[in-house]
Amino acid sequence: MLIQPSSAYSALLPTSGAHRAAAAQAADVGVAAANVAERSSISAAGRARLAADSADAGSGKTEAYDTDHGTLQLDIDAYFTPPAQSGATFELPPLLSPSPRNIAALREHVSAVMPQFLAQHGITAAPASIEYDNYGKMILPADYADAEAFRQALAATPALDRELRTSAALSSDLLELNKSLAFQQEYAAASSPAAVQAVLAKYAWLLAGQQSASKIELQFAASGQMSIVADGQPVA
Repeated sequence: MLIQPSSAYSALLPTSGAHRAAAAQAADVGVAAANVAERSSISAAGRARLAADSADAGSGKTEAYDTDHGTLQLDIDAYFTPPAQSGATFELPPLLSPSPRNIAALREHVSAVMPQFLAQHGITAAPASIEYDNYGKMILPADYADAEAFRQALAATPALDRELRTSAALSSDLLELNKSLAFQQEYAAASSPAAVQAVLAKYAWLLAGQQSASKIELQFAASGQMSIVADGQPVA
């Protein structure tokens, strides 16, 4: 998902001095928002610097994922498996993009493997939800009886831990990118100074840098099927 540079707007808007000034202000903010989102995406992917080091690291099943190298067939179990420790140089895997397809694929994969994960570790039910704070700390419901067992099981299963974190991070990235894209699309479509001012007023919170990130929750049925929710609404 790409955000157009500021130069793209000049071809779409009238050339009055006031309009050009407003366009420059709005485009700069849009590009800044895109840069923040891009850094966030890279950081999220960096938390999941995971690649298979051997042929048997994953399930052997592949699916199409959107990456910084285009659409690739990935064994996602292998992708999220930490590499074996060795003296060899480790090359980072392709970065997963914050796309609806990736988020849906991760959600389906977690839903498929979570029941077996729970059974293997003697955990009676998945947590109702998982959240992550600004420091990446996992937050489980206060009344979740198996909280400690679940934490220990994830610590022993780093691939699933990283997949859960990446599911939340990519969902957050997608939503924040969409916020700035909606502004840029409406601004580009504005055909008069009055329309421009209306768009700027509508997105004043974005221009002022006062937007807050959506609250992302990974929600689970007791058996382990996962859904991803942002501010109470389903994601992808």
